[in-house]
Amino acid sequence: MRWTGVLVFTGVAALAVPALAHHSIAAMYDRDRTVELQGVLSKVELINPHAMMEVTVPARSGPATVWAVESRGVQGMTRVGFERRSIAVGEKVTIKGAPARDGGKSLWLNTLQTADGRTFDFSLGRRN
Repeated sequence: MRWTGVLVFTGVAALAVPALAHHSIAAMYDRDRTVELQGVLSKVELINPHAMMEVTVPARSGPATVWAVESRGVQGMTRVGFERRSIAVGEKVTIKGAPARDGGKSLWLNTLQTADGRTFDFSLGRRN
């Protein structure tokens, strides 16, 4: 009986470890501010727990800036009509999102608009 309790505890503890690694959106991103970017989608990873994209934003002078864009997981994106074939690397996009609190070149994605005018809203009911 004692070993059963140890095994159950070990199993529960092992399942809890991934939850500890998950970060808070509010801790990482300033949801009270919005940044708008216009650029070219240079990377798309539709994965869980969060989709990741990169947008290359041209500069008026000097090198372009690459922004990391984080969003919901695949299921949350699908719920708003966004699918793997909705967008491709190389497409021009306009992105609005909450900037990183640390001042880095990263955003939490609120909306994504394609060059042909399709708009996807990932704002989780919040309007920035």
